Amino acid sequence: MKKWIVWLKKSSPWIFLLIGPVLNFYLLEWYTHNPFQTMKPYIQGMNLALFEFAALFLFALTGRISRALGIETAFCAVYGLANYFVLEFRGAPIQPWDILSISTAASVADNYEYKLNRTAVIVLICFVLLLVLEFFLKKGFPKKNKKARIVPGFFIFVKLFYLKEFRGISPNIR
Repeated sequence: MKKWIVWLKKSSPWIFLLIGPVLNFYLLEWYTHNPFQTMKPYIQGMNLALFEFAALFLFALTGRISRALGIETAFCAVYGLANYFVLEFRGAPIQPWDILSISTAASVADNYEYKLNRTAVIVLICFVLLLVLEFFLKKGFPKKNKKARIVPGFFIFVKLFYLKEFRGISPNIR
């Protein structure tokens, strides 16, 4: 039994590197809808792969699991909350061109009342708990060997773009 505890302590950051992006994806989607009811399994799988590769890229970039997962979790929490409010007020999700009109949005923001429903509050609490858990993960690359992160980071970056290009292809094409 003691061997299992030692093994779990040693490998828990690496296990969390696999589980963290999955939790981020489902929490991000849960702000506005239940992904298990509204998303096809193929689409979920492609999104999960994108989140995993993004976490691996951030890990290669920062060299620490806690930083990589913390950045991804914070981004998902903030983006999901922003998307939640945009859907509430406009009825459409955030689009890339919305970034250009952020000053307009800020000027009319006083005219709206911001309320979170029960689900959004629970998701926000889960994101905060996830950030606290990720803070304690201390595994990473050795500090002396920063060049060792460049090659894996490059290949993961290339894989992210490869995955992005094939997201729209139907799984029924053979």
